[in-house]
Amino acid sequence: FEDSAPPGGYDCVLNTVDGDYDTRSLQVVKQGGHFSQVMRNVANPGEWIMGARCKFLTWTGRLGAHSLVAVRGRADLGLQQASKLMAEGKMKPVVNTVLPLNQINEAHNMVEKGVGRGKVLVKMVENVEQLLEGVAK
Repeated sequence: FEDSAPPGGYDCVLNTVDGDYDTRSLQVVKQGGHFSQVMRNVANPGEWIMGARCKFLTWTGRLGAHSLVAVRGRADLGLQQASKLMAEGKMKPVVNTVLPLNQINEAHNMVEKGVGRGKVLVKMVENVEQLLEGVAK
């Protein structure tokens, strides 16, 4: 996927995949960009080393920001079960509103103030074809 990154890299990368994807994903973050890493196995020293590396890169200015999200084993299992129930149509997410990416500030304001029932979603692209534009075929 490194070959499909735009010149200069991406503003923000969220990596949720184990293995060498942390290092590979980090390579496509532009100078001063944001890298978010989801840790699935907090007992894996490699995940902590990557977190420390990203903090160092933030300190040096290579990254503008880094966030680390730890998902505990039981939480991971719960997410898998929820995903299965949603795929079977037995559980549906409650969505309050969907805003386009150019209204990201409004989305943050809504979440900070509390919007009542349901989630605030931000639509990154209008359709999947837009997302795939420019990706090597």
